[in-house]
Amino acid sequence: MSHDYLAPHSDLHIANDIPVIFYDQIGIGKSTHLRDRGAKFWTYDLFMDELQNLLDYFGISDNYDLLGHSWGAMLAAMFGAARQPTGLQHIVLVGTPASMQLWEEETNKLAQGLTFTAGSACKDGPSADYAVTSIYL
Repeated sequence: MSHDYLAPHSDLHIANDIPVIFYDQIGIGKSTHLRDRGAKFWTYDLFMDELQNLLDYFGISDNYDLLGHSWGAMLAAMFGAARQPTGLQHIVLVGTPASMQLWEEETNKLAQGLTFTAGSACKDGPSADYAVTSIYL
C-alpha cells in the first residue's frame, strides 16, 4: 500500500514548519518493484539500509523523528533497536503487533473463518493464481 493514506501528516509542516518526508519502501506502493527477486532478497537489513539511504540523501540522519505504521512500525522498531542511530530523536509506532508470533497465530485464526477462496488467497499469497482475480482488487 502506498503512503498516500498518511498525507494528512503533511499538516505538521504547514502548521509547525516541521519537515515531513513520506516514502514507500522498496517493493511497496509507488517505489521500485522487484518482483523477480526471491524471498532471500527481502531482508530486514535491506529495508534498514534503504531507510538509512533516505536519511542520508536528505541530510537529516543527525536529527530526525520516525513514524512507522503497520509493517513500517515493525521496521522502525527494528531499525532503532538494531542500528541504534544517534540522530533518531523519537519513534512513533502505530498499528503494529508487539509479537509477530501472536499476530501470525491470530491472523491464521481469522483466515480460517473466511470463505475457502478468500482464505486460500490469504494463505497462498500473490504467488498463487488468485492474484489475477478480483480477490486482490
